[in-house]
Amino acid sequence: MVNKLRENQGSYGLVNANGWFLTKHGLGIFSSNPFLGEWNQVVDSSLLQKEIESLEHPEFIEEANGRGSIETYTVVNSREGPTKAIIIGRMEDGKRFVANTERNENLLTKMMQKEMLNPTGTVKFDNSRNIFQPD
Repeated sequence: MVNKLRENQGSYGLVNANGWFLTKHGLGIFSSNPFLGEWNQVVDSSLLQKEIESLEHPEFIEEANGRGSIETYTVVNSREGPTKAIIIGRMEDGKRFVANTERNENLLTKMMQKEMLNPTGTVKFDNSRNIFQPD
């Protein structure tokens, strides 16, 4: 990013950092221009957290059973290939769920090659996790 910004004076760049298992996400905005104004660092992030938590959001269901659709997903790979997908989806009643897929090489390969947002399927709670099976 530094090289790009130096090549294009006055430009801005966005750096994205993903945490493992969709638990953390960080962004950095950089520029070759100096910041105009006074720098204020947020020391008490609990105020920001309260603001985030006050926003409208769907109810989350831990044990999902029924029909649902995929909002977003990621496919987890090992050295041997895809092992499962982690899915964030919505039940028909609007509640949000998190689920895995079974280890199905054809399905996981398809999910990596073709965008599969919004397909419907069945979600079942199986002992300790939700399993999503697309139609």
